[in-house]
Amino acid sequence: MAVTLTEHLKASREGMQREFDAFQRAAGRRISYGTIVAQWLAGQLPGADLGEVAWGIILVSAMLFPADPVPVAEERAHPGRRAGQRLTIILADRVGEALLEAAVATRPSSRPFEAGPELAQFDVSGIYTEATGLPSSGVPGTDPAVLRREFHQAMGDDLIKIRQSLETELPGANRAAIGWGLTGTGSRLLLEVGQLDPPRRLRLRAGARRRENYRSSAMNSALSLASLGDYLVDPTT
Repeated sequence: MAVTLTEHLKASREGMQREFDAFQRAAGRRISYGTIVAQWLAGQLPGADLGEVAWGIILVSAMLFPADPVPVAEERAHPGRRAGQRLTIILADRVGEALLEAAVATRPSSRPFEAGPELAQFDVSGIYTEATGLPSSGVPGTDPAVLRREFHQAMGDDLIKIRQSLETELPGANRAAIGWGLTGTGSRLLLEVGQLDPPRRLRLRAGARRRENYRSSAMNSALSLASLGDYLVDPTT
């Protein structure tokens, strides 16, 4: 199904492109990211409309991106945290952009969607056991189902808003396919963002605490993306 571009979809994409351009300028170098993950995703989403999945990732990235200026009090209390969040969401958006390109070169499939072998074998419960900030996070032996329910409660209305936005902007789209796309993107980012160096401006500022906050926040945002994808696949608690 061809995606009908609404003004909101266009604005979401343009906004994330501006954020990516600013991110590149701050990094002082050209950043190429997303193609390898998008190629892997394309192989793991047989029967999916890759264009729909790509736009779903871009839309969700725009909704999750913390665009507001960081309050001074927040930066003092949690230095580097907002920058880590932004890193993950910007890279997720680049996956969506790369998947859009892959969609152009992919013939539409008449087969029903199913998660590919690597995605299907992915242990979704591990997303929740790795998450921090939930009431039962770090408690030994906690059932992942409990953590999943706590994640749904913590996200609250945000989960409903994201699902409703997908239904409005991408009517008829396969939410399960978009969900698996987000879970795959989040799981890949989780493996990578912890290895990335903070921007130069953060490295120049004092404190290992700031750098650690940056990495842990980026990883938590990747976990949130994967968890959100899991919710779209199965919203039951």
